[in-house]
Amino acid sequence: MFDWEDLRHFTVFAQEVSLSAAARQLKVDHATVARRVAALEKGLGLKLVERRPRAYFLTPDGERIAELGRRMELESFAVQRTASAGQSGIAGEVAVTAPPAMAAALIAPRLGRLREQYPGLRMQLSGGHAQCVADAARSGYRDTPEPPR
Repeated sequence: MFDWEDLRHFTVFAQEVSLSAAARQLKVDHATVARRVAALEKGLGLKLVERRPRAYFLTPDGERIAELGRRMELESFAVQRTASAGQSGIAGEVAVTAPPAMAAALIAPRLGRLREQYPGLRMQLSGGHAQCVADAARSGYRDTPEPPR
């Protein structure tokens, strides 16, 4: 059996084609990457790299394992996206400026239900005129949501 972290280090090495570049991306020493690659080879019983004095080159087995590692990495990202999508993570502050009649008749009556549905959401409703809208825009408020990060 092999260690998943060894495969992750090898996959980054295969993408970067350099121990030093892989080490920078992984924020480890290049010797750690070399050690992890050697441990993966031992765990799999395969020679994954051809070691030369100044460089490592992937063997055909190394190419195949690197491709599988890349696919596994993509699948792990899919797991994370699925988990994130299942969480009710809508939170933050929303400021709405609207004409007084619209704020009172259309927006305010719906705020209670919105707060129940999204408790992490803070609403600021302002019934004002055009100058309020201009002031809100200048202070950084947006009329469209920012994409989640």
